[in-house]
Amino acid sequence: MLQLGDLFKLTKYLSCAKLLLVFFKNYSAKKSLWSEETMSQKKESMSRLEKDLLAATVFCIMIVNITVKDEKTGRKKRQDDVRQFSATAFEKEGNIYRFIAAAHCIGDNNQMCDDIMNNSLKIPPMIYLSKNSLATKQGIYRAKLVAMGKLSEGEDFAVLEAEINDCEITVIPLVDSNLEMGDEVINIATPIGWDKTLFRGYVANLNMDKFKYSIGEDSIEIKTAILCSLPSGPGSSGSAIVSEKHGGIVAILVSSLKSGKKTIAPVSVVLPIRMFKEFWKMFKLEIKSNQYFEENIDFV
Repeated sequence: MLQLGDLFKLTKYLSCAKLLLVFFKNYSAKKSLWSEETMSQKKESMSRLEKDLLAATVFCIMIVNITVKDEKTGRKKRQDDVRQFSATAFEKEGNIYRFIAAAHCIGDNNQMCDDIMNNSLKIPPMIYLSKNSLATKQGIYRAKLVAMGKLSEGEDFAVLEAEINDCEITVIPLVDSNLEMGDEVINIATPIGWDKTLFRGYVANLNMDKFKYSIGEDSIEIKTAILCSLPSGPGSSGSAIVSEKHGGIVAILVSSLKSGKKTIAPVSVVLPIRMFKEFWKMFKLEIKSNQYFEENIDFV
């Protein structure tokens, strides 16, 4: 496990070190919806799957170097940008956990995603386990990016991997089931400024063909998206949509339909899990054919 002291050393020579440390300090100071006084009561009001999802969901943070336009000079410049997003454990091999997330949370376009996969990060992804994770430990763990989808093709998926030796994290299975309008769904995410938060909703629309959502100055077009009557906000992207009826992850949250300047929107855009399963299957086949990973790593 990576201790906070290690994180401080890691960011010592980075221009964004102060920003990162202040971020963690402020995040840790936020009052969780599951405070210690009400933890046991809240656990009892949650279903078994919701408890598992609470344990499987992690808060992630990383720092990338992006190009922005200077408002005064009009020239482009490089600057560090802190990225926060949610991820969910869906595979485990020994002490190695793999987490599904959204690619747009990490890179703004295909080129940026490729650069990040080629280790052009200022600081690698960090996975944060908070007290309400139901895990036996609390701390920060170093992660690595394993896979990134092509945003131009609507593959808004990413996979992170982390070795966690001192606690158990529940893994939620991927369930490729046919959702129906009105199906109840569950989401646990970490919107910016919040700790893990439980949302409950239902499938509202199954026919969002060629749906577009904005990512910085670009946009992503998805061939088939689903709308859920489920609150979400910045930082929720990448979190899992889970169904009690089907018993696992049925979709991934990638955007929200905002109304005005509200931070939390009442409707979320999600991608069916079959899209991710197709992406993950092809990625593993490609990796095995290229022998990208060490021989002792065997994907399940």
